[in-house]
Amino acid sequence: MIFATAFGGFSMENKDIQPKPTVFVVGDSTLSAFDDDYFLSRQGYGTQLSRYLRSDVSVVNLALSGRSSKSFLTEPSYQTLRDGLRNGDFLIIGFGHNDEKPETARYTNPNGDPDDPSAFVHYLREYYVRPALEAGAVPILCTPIVRRSPMGRYEGHFVHVTETNGLFTGGDYPQAIRDLGNALGLTVLDLTEATKRWYETLGIAGTLAMHARVTDDVATVDNSHLNAVGAQAVAYWWAKCLSNTNNPLKTHLKKRLFAPKELLRLSAKTEKTSISKVEKRFPDGRTKAFNFSYDDGVVQDERFVEMLNRHGLMGTFHLNSQLMLDRFVWTHESGMVVRRLTKEQAVRIYAGHEVAAHSLTHPYITKISEDRAMSEMTEDKANLEAWFQRPIRGFGYPFDAHSPMTVRCTKKAGFIYARTSELTGHYGHERDPFQWKASIFHLDPGLDEFVEGFLRTKEELAVLQIVGHTYEFDVFSLWERMEALCRRIALHAEIWKTSTIDLVEYLKAMDQTAIRNARIVNDSAVELWFEAGGKVFSVPPKSVFVVQ
Repeated sequence: MIFATAFGGFSMENKDIQPKPTVFVVGDSTLSAFDDDYFLSRQGYGTQLSRYLRSDVSVVNLALSGRSSKSFLTEPSYQTLRDGLRNGDFLIIGFGHNDEKPETARYTNPNGDPDDPSAFVHYLREYYVRPALEAGAVPILCTPIVRRSPMGRYEGHFVHVTETNGLFTGGDYPQAIRDLGNALGLTVLDLTEATKRWYETLGIAGTLAMHARVTDDVATVDNSHLNAVGAQAVAYWWAKCLSNTNNPLKTHLKKRLFAPKELLRLSAKTEKTSISKVEKRFPDGRTKAFNFSYDDGVVQDERFVEMLNRHGLMGTFHLNSQLMLDRFVWTHESGMVVRRLTKEQAVRIYAGHEVAAHSLTHPYITKISEDRAMSEMTEDKANLEAWFQRPIRGFGYPFDAHSPMTVRCTKKAGFIYARTSELTGHYGHERDPFQWKASIFHLDPGLDEFVEGFLRTKEELAVLQIVGHTYEFDVFSLWERMEALCRRIALHAEIWKTSTIDLVEYLKAMDQTAIRNARIVNDSAVELWFEAGGKVFSVPPKSVFVVQ
């Protein structure tokens, strides 16, 4: 028997071929056998491979729970492997789950190359692949199966892509296996990708049926370990992956690969799930959101706030606390003198509306040092929080001056968003909260038409945010126009009249929400609203909702 490989010049040609090859299995708990007293006992998929292999091969499962490619070397099972490998045998290698553990005894580095003694791929190549090839056996690399995600999101450590933890460097363990297989010309069965796709299809409730459970309470589910059903299902996917290769073990697969009955039942249940389209909504099922955002804290704000209060609308007001304390005035080119509110007036007038920072003294913030920019932001924030006795979470860039430095400062200063004076010109929303854009300027000659378009649009989560300065109401005689606009908006119950901070936080949470099959996964701290089949419903924070 000859099986070509590019690794190390080894050939699998040997005259002394065993009449019945052995399929050795090494790996961790996702492949190993268990003897436990769980309500739904743990079982690795290595125990079920014989279901899909013909009787002309025998399976010897040496996998052990809790072992990595490194720690397995100290076990008697490893010596059993070395002593038992013969020409024509096969070696299934399934490590990764425990190689990522930040423990010296088990950790291997996912980023090193095969010649690096600390690397995951070094252990795989030197202690498993090389001995198999030297014995004339066929090594088969398997990427680790996913961990079950309680929230239904398969990324990060759920797919074995880890972050650095102290001295233990993070990285992508499945990719390291794929790369090693490509480099050595070996078969790689990508069970990470196969189980990821399958788990995403099953959804959160469906994957519960695949996993071990300590008691009959679903809260005791073991998200790392399979039960008997899960082990059979993963073994089936293992066989399906193998059937798509040209590896010689493929010839020992049974002619027809039948999925376990439980797997077919779950598949049928998933395929029959049919729901109406889930549409995103604002709080209480509203379809649109509206806000005014005005700068500088000028005396005309008092009349404007009275207007907003009459019509039940919300405004966000960006203030320069030091200029207000200094009673700063300036003369507009029209000849009108622009005056700031006093601290006492501001505290009284803005009750019930959002107050946001606008810098201490309204400088061109991109033209000053980063330290001074930080002071302008943090001192203004501190003053306003002391005045209004509430957190100040929004910022507006003075003179619309923003840059990577100012964005960095707003984040360090503790703001949740920072509004620019740039405009979207549509009813969508800006995805970057630190370069937030309003919709339209109140002096735009097309404002009335733009508002009418907003009232007519069927766009999902439509947003209209109008910006400006209220002293311009006097300069350009806008009071009647703005009164009519407020009256028009107030008539529409489908519009959420809100603050910028609430709008930003809601949209951010909605953007991060996963909607898959019939399940809505809300892992934010915000209650989110949806509509399906004509019914409006909410999904509480940190919860999963199954649409019937």
